Amino acid sequence: MTRYTFKCKDIGNQDCSYEINVGTRNEIFSNVRMHAKYAHGFYDFTDELKEKVDKVVKEVD
Repeated sequence: MTRYTFKCKDIGNQDCSYEINVGTRNEIFSNVRMHAKYAHGFYDFTDELKEKVDKVVKEVD
């Protein structure tokens, strides 16, 4: 079963240790949206930010 992983460091937040490993890409976006809001103060999950996240999401087996 394929899983997806995201690390906040991969989009330039070198001081952030946030990582997530979930079963769907949609779960990545919903969790990252919450993380961005509460950890980094990004209240608007823009298309630009979503695209940055999408580019660094990795599939893992």
